[in-house]
Amino acid sequence: MQLNQRPQRVKIRKNSLTDNRYLDRQGRWVPWKQAAWFSSDRAAERFAQQHGVPVFGLFTCESYGKP
Repeated sequence: MQLNQRPQRVKIRKNSLTDNRYLDRQGRWVPWKQAAWFSSDRAAERFAQQHGVPVFGLFTCESYGKP
């Protein structure tokens, strides 16, 4: 990571082309603004595994505005 670069933050996205939903801290699928963000891919993957989500995508917060 570069000196001025912020750490990447990610959200867990439902693996669907038609349902644009993300996981919240309770493990529910919610809209973007209500979703939880994670400080790393690894943290997001552990959270998904703990909540029984076998298939998902990771979406960077910076690419979609503020978290």
